[in-house]
Amino acid sequence: MFNIKVNFQPDLEKLSGSFKKADLIKILRSLTNEIAFAVERYAKQVTPVRTGRLRSSIGVSSGFGLNISSFVQPNVKYAVYVHEGTRKMRARPFMKWGTELALQKLSKNDIAWRIDEELRRQLITL
Repeated sequence: MFNIKVNFQPDLEKLSGSFKKADLIKILRSLTNEIAFAVERYAKQVTPVRTGRLRSSIGVSSGFGLNISSFVQPNVKYAVYVHEGTRKMRARPFMKWGTELALQKLSKNDIAWRIDEELRRQLITL
């Protein structure tokens, strides 16, 4: 359907120099998962419902190892037809709407604040 990429790379180099003891991958993975679960929550809220199967099929899967990624997607074959529409049915882009709502709620300042708080918490415990 579509991809959302959050690029931490420019700031990651600055952060890694300042916070060598903190586990940046763990922090960024946690934040990425938080964003993904917010997208899932809001996408489920705006998903058109007939039987509830489409809504309940929306889920989050996360990357493993050093991969910092999360995927939010429905797992029914007809989801793309509801999202993109057909000749006989208008598009209802529930994943796009859910993403927009989640990103409105999670501002860039909030994300930066969460990274800062998590780094401070981890440095205190070291």
